[in-house]
Amino acid sequence: MIGIFEIISVILGLIFIVLSVMIWKKKNYRTFKKSILNLILIIVILALVYGSFALILITYDHASYYSTSGLNLGDIDYDQILLRAENAGYQVEGPYFVNVKVRDATGLYSPEILEAKEQFGDEYLLNYVTYYYTNDSIMEIRFFDESKTSVMFFNYSRPDPYFSPFREEHLPNNSWIVDRFKYIYEIDSQTAENHLGNLKDNIQKDNEPKININMPVYPQSIYDDLSERSTESAISLTHGEGFATQSFYLNDEIIGKMNFIVPNNEINHVVNGARYTVKLDQLGGMDLRIRASKGEIISEEEYREVFREMLTNMGLPSKSVDEFEFDYSPSMW
Repeated sequence: MIGIFEIISVILGLIFIVLSVMIWKKKNYRTFKKSILNLILIIVILALVYGSFALILITYDHASYYSTSGLNLGDIDYDQILLRAENAGYQVEGPYFVNVKVRDATGLYSPEILEAKEQFGDEYLLNYVTYYYTNDSIMEIRFFDESKTSVMFFNYSRPDPYFSPFREEHLPNNSWIVDRFKYIYEIDSQTAENHLGNLKDNIQKDNEPKININMPVYPQSIYDDLSERSTESAISLTHGEGFATQSFYLNDEIIGKMNFIVPNNEINHVVNGARYTVKLDQLGGMDLRIRASKGEIISEEEYREVFREMLTNMGLPSKSVDEFEFDYSPSMW
């Protein structure tokens, strides 16, 4: 939808430029008249821009049924299920990493982490890592590619944590940060301390507890760091989007999380003008939703029966539909 609005805005912008040039080229028009015509032109163009945006909103508006939480079906034959969906005449879209195509996804694939490869297969992405200095003092590393990361710090124990300035004293211990940098990037202490200095400069100058570091990262080293400092770990179940988190604990206290994404696909089926979507990820996570006309109401018996039929045709347990609770919205706006 936003793409269409951008195209319309560009077209109207070009029209404005062309007409404005034509007005100012009129030699028989006085400067005052040209200014008035140009002002009128601006008002008309702005009205068209806002009008087109309103029209797009109305056109794309819809009602929806969505599940309050997804479900995990356990071990499934993912490729076979997608094949059955296609054979049943359903539209299979994807793969996606959460809601974006593979080419637009951010994160790292790290086959050297054998434990992750065993759990998630060959197509996972390590999206971000969260370190806990304390429960309220957190360091988060987001991965954009193999040598581009963003490191952010949060401290929820400071007064008014969402609005008050973040200061240097709100950071974890210096040596703790340096050690994390050394593991993440496999760098020496001096280089890690230089990054810490840059971070503190950002906090002092811009009140920004964040630093971008463009250098290779080493996910296996991160995994080893968390594994060696923890006494146990646990992996969460996916629920359709493909999110999976491995949490690390030291004596029941969390010390870190590695957040992974696996691919998912959407299986769509249109019945009486409403689009039924089964979102399924490679680890057996499933979510259900319906998109209908604005204000349209579908009986619970009807939409559950459609989903049961879809799952049956895909070789999935139809009774799992009974475990879903749905919320309804008559409009997306």
